[in-house]
Amino acid sequence: MRHVLPRMTKRGLRLLVLSAFLMVTFAFLPRPAHAAQTYFSDGFESGNTSKWTFNNSDQNGQSTVQSQVTHTGSYALALTNTFNPGQISYVYTALSSARTSAYTRFYVRYSTFDGLSSGTELAIGRNNNDRSVWGVDFDRDIHGLDVYFWDGQGNLHSFISPSNIFKVNTWYCVEVYVNSVTSGHGEVWVNGSSIGSVDADLSNANPYARLMFFDKIATTTYIDDVVVADTYNGPTNAGPDVNFAPSSVDFNEQGVNSTASRTVTFSNTGASALGINSIGVTGTNASDFSQTNTCGSSLASGASCDITVSFTPPVAGDRSASLAIATSASVTPYSIPLNGTGVTQVSYFQDDFETGNFTKWTFTNADSTGQASVQTTVAHGGTHAAAFINSANQYSYIYTTMPSGPVTQSYTRLYFRISDLSIGTDIALGRNNNGNNAWEIVYNANAKALDTFIWGNGGQVYTLSSPANGIQADTWYSVEIGLNQATSGHAELWLNGTSAGSINNDLSTTNPFSRLMILNSSTNHLYVDDINVSASYNGPIN
Repeated sequence: MRHVLPRMTKRGLRLLVLSAFLMVTFAFLPRPAHAAQTYFSDGFESGNTSKWTFNNSDQNGQSTVQSQVTHTGSYALALTNTFNPGQISYVYTALSSARTSAYTRFYVRYSTFDGLSSGTELAIGRNNNDRSVWGVDFDRDIHGLDVYFWDGQGNLHSFISPSNIFKVNTWYCVEVYVNSVTSGHGEVWVNGSSIGSVDADLSNANPYARLMFFDKIATTTYIDDVVVADTYNGPTNAGPDVNFAPSSVDFNEQGVNSTASRTVTFSNTGASALGINSIGVTGTNASDFSQTNTCGSSLASGASCDITVSFTPPVAGDRSASLAIATSASVTPYSIPLNGTGVTQVSYFQDDFETGNFTKWTFTNADSTGQASVQTTVAHGGTHAAAFINSANQYSYIYTTMPSGPVTQSYTRLYFRISDLSIGTDIALGRNNNGNNAWEIVYNANAKALDTFIWGNGGQVYTLSSPANGIQADTWYSVEIGLNQATSGHAELWLNGTSAGSINNDLSTTNPFSRLMILNSSTNHLYVDDINVSASYNGPIN
């Protein structure tokens, strides 16, 4: 039998269509999300660490809540150590309850990477037995993070972040997720972007229940806006926000008509793109300063760019100007003070090897087992340069006392070139009249960078490192080390005229820098040229 539908009226048809539309519409409306459950939070707006309930009286550094450097609000935590190794500072607390699954978000900022001999633990999630469930370490060598997850048997799962994701004096949002189950998952985000994850058996009968922030290096670690919750927290900023590192540039003394350069890192620490309208130099002596930059017309959230500022004083005396940056985040331009002093250059020692010999190097090097020579095949300026060539287990060097005698403040610039990136070697050493080191420059083959060691009062050693992967084979580089061996001392390293870092500490000594050595302790071929030790910054040869 054929089934015949009853005739439908126009009103019935409209009702049927409306009913179908509502069914489809409501089917795609988002379901109400459950309210995020927070297990712990601290923005430090109480002005103290009262929420951090475990005793930290065994720390010999400082953990304080301060108001000078904050992410949001008026206060942030500061973990401060003045020397390393040996000092530690930390805060430690219990969550409201042990959690198998949790997201831990915090903001972190470091005051310096210079002078650090190692990395440090940053944040640690532990269980009620005080065993680690997850850990995030700051990795000094890569300026990034090492991340660890443990299961209940103590088995470790880890990954390393990309290099150079951290810069000094910049806030970063770090979020850690752990799900301690058989089909477990661990993940870390920086500024809202995942830097790595693990999928493994992370099951743990005694899961995440305690949180610690920790510092064991000679820096200040700032922490703010800590939240532990059952859902992803993400960054807090709704719009663009800016940060400049450093916030002012002091070129100190600079030879008249010579050029020094410094780099200012410009970061967008907010959650949306930042428009860049203009970057320029203004002020009293603006013509003495210039800038180039990699910023373009906009800066994405979490991104940064470099502004290279150069100073060429035409006359002796104090000079000043400002770096002005106009952006969409502020009605008025941001202003970075620029200062420097032009001085008449005073040289303590120099050798460009154009004599064709080592007559300026007054100490014997008869114990060299390799070969140190002046040759013409590979030279930087002129027609001659020094070459240091060794076979296995050999070394070669030249060594001199400076005609000026000991100097408390000095700038030592030289050009160097190596043949093999895979072989580390010493390059140059500054010593005192007793033959003890004041500073040392080393090529680090693992990082493809320079490590510079500075000896301070009492034999304390500080480290400055150039950026990783910044050295190439068969390429000339200008390296300069500035040293002021005073109680309020200063040391700085430049590579090709760009500052690679500095330290400010007690570098005083009764027996300052007076001798210079060039040393190759490896089978790498080392070439050196255009050495100048002076009273003010030399800079690269134009």
